[in-house]
Amino acid sequence: KWPFMFQFCKFVIVGLTAASVHFGLVVGLVQLFGLLPLVANLIAFCLSFQVSYWGHRNWTFADSTINHSKAMSKLLI
Repeated sequence: KWPFMFQFCKFVIVGLTAASVHFGLVVGLVQLFGLLPLVANLIAFCLSFQVSYWGHRNWTFADSTINHSKAMSKLLI
């Protein structure tokens, strides 16, 4: 029970971090650089996806042995 809860907490922390990065980048790119919201959202998604992938890969699911291309495509889908 406790290992699952610990992993779930890691999952939530990484997810919230990625969402915060995404939101902050969209707001910053629109407000500071005048980008269109759709363009800012696309850029923010690409960067926050990396935060999510590497956070989950190296912390939440650190013991995973699946190769990067397969794991990344699963997360993307």
